Amino acid sequence: MRIGRIVIAVGQPSPSSSYVTGELKATEKIPEGYRPAINGAILFVSNNGGAVGSWYIDSDGSITIRGKADKGYFQTCTGSWLTA
Repeated sequence: MRIGRIVIAVGQPSPSSSYVTGELKATEKIPEGYRPAINGAILFVSNNGGAVGSWYIDSDGSITIRGKADKGYFQTCTGSWLTA
């Protein structure tokens, strides 16, 4: 969601597979108009209490995934940033 120059990202995804990653580059990008002016982040916490992660969003819309996710559990995520 975008309100003026502020982007707010929230959700409750459930991963289709378990993973642990130090730094994984996503093929998808944040669409223009929603990209951060400098950088942004979306933080994830799983309902099993053991998995946490983040998406680092660069100003070109690229996404770097870090952390851990467990299949079969939901993750609550939230993040916000200013657009260019």
